[in-house]
Amino acid sequence: MHYHKIVFFSSLKNFSIKLILVKLIQMVCIVYLVCSCSNINKKEEEFKISYNLDEYISIYNAGRSSVELKVFPNNKDFSSLYKIVGYIRGKAKEFPEKPLEICAWEFVYNNTFKDIDIVNDNWLNIPQLTISSVGGGLCGTRSAVLTNILTALGYKARNWCVEGHVVTEVFSDGKWKVLDPDLGVYFMNDDKQIASYKELCDNPQWFNDTARYVVIDSPKMTFTMAFVMNNALLFSTLEDNRVFYTNFDYKLENENIYFLPEGAELIIPWKNSERGNFFLCAKLIMPSNYKGKIKIPLVLDKIKGKGKIKFNEKLYEIDGCITNFEDFYLIFGDFSIIENHGMEFYFFINPQLFFEKEINEIVVKSRDINELEIKKEKRKEDEILLLPQCKKLLTNNIYNMLNEYSQNHNLKIFDSSDKTIEYLCDTCCNLYFSKPIQLIDTLKDLDIMEQKYFLNQLEYFIQNKCDCKNELELSPN
Repeated sequence: MHYHKIVFFSSLKNFSIKLILVKLIQMVCIVYLVCSCSNINKKEEEFKISYNLDEYISIYNAGRSSVELKVFPNNKDFSSLYKIVGYIRGKAKEFPEKPLEICAWEFVYNNTFKDIDIVNDNWLNIPQLTISSVGGGLCGTRSAVLTNILTALGYKARNWCVEGHVVTEVFSDGKWKVLDPDLGVYFMNDDKQIASYKELCDNPQWFNDTARYVVIDSPKMTFTMAFVMNNALLFSTLEDNRVFYTNFDYKLENENIYFLPEGAELIIPWKNSERGNFFLCAKLIMPSNYKGKIKIPLVLDKIKGKGKIKFNEKLYEIDGCITNFEDFYLIFGDFSIIENHGMEFYFFINPQLFFEKEINEIVVKSRDINELEIKKEKRKEDEILLLPQCKKLLTNNIYNMLNEYSQNHNLKIFDSSDKTIEYLCDTCCNLYFSKPIQLIDTLKDLDIMEQKYFLNQLEYFIQNKCDCKNELELSPN
């Protein structure tokens, strides 16, 4: 009898414990669902903040949990090929006089810049990676990006490597057309149509006829000519020309979502990368007590600090600075921190997007915008950014100077290279073709004051030292 009572009360006790556990689990589930629903129902809010070249934006998570946010430089989002294609189609509707392929060509030229390739890998051919993050590369990268965008737009397109340069060729309106997104130029044939690769190979003399040039950036015409004239030989020697590989194996899955843990700070735009001339970075500063995931929709440049990170079950130990990653998929900013003694992560951002104009704007969107402290900070005097736009500005200054000189001396030196070489002395020709290009290529070594000093010296040389041939015999422009 006592045994049955003990069994009964024991069973009752176990049943009560189970019931309590079930109730607790139900309560936890209800709380989770309520929190999840409230987060889903939260309206995404936005915060706009303007900045110039001397400032950067700090985004600090002052809340008690991680925050997901989106960042739009000058309210643009090129984080997917679909969005890039949509933007270009929109431009074609805005400017109906421009064919769609020309809008794509201008888009790549204006939103990328000439620099070294940060890696020798075909993932640079992915348009959304190069446009939204890395920003720059050699002619092969810029042409591959254009070719893949044209393919996504529905065109037949391919790249031609002419052993020294790479261009895009697109099939449109019943013929092939060569578009050069690196120099921003194409050529017209005798029928006033865009010339094909075969036509350029068969007619190398066209490269010396500037009447056939169509350029995006007209002030750069002088320098475009200097480069393009060398291409005549590259195109005409057919035995070393070949179709350039533009495919890529990796499909970027990251959306434009930044995962910012509690106590983390994102500084954007930060400083120039140590790789190349014009690459630019954002900096993510992690609190030393944080362990967990990192997800940033940008290409990783380097990691500084001390700790361990995990990607695909593989551990990476950080002690100092690491830039060469064995697993290149790691660079897409989606991994976990396992051990953290203070770490900073640097990601490439495209300076063409973040410094589109003199006064720029970042739009931050998040459901937890109130948890973020977003403010503008002044750069230190030694934190001057070197941007592709500075190169363009200097080019325009030199062009205007040479153009003013030609007008003052009744010289028409921008008509064709033949006339220029015929009418100008050797010293002036060297200045015209070589010195400005050398200056632009070494711009990274000049600060603003040095640039002004050089331009003053250049102006003095043109006005006082140049001894042009037959100057008095030339007719006015």
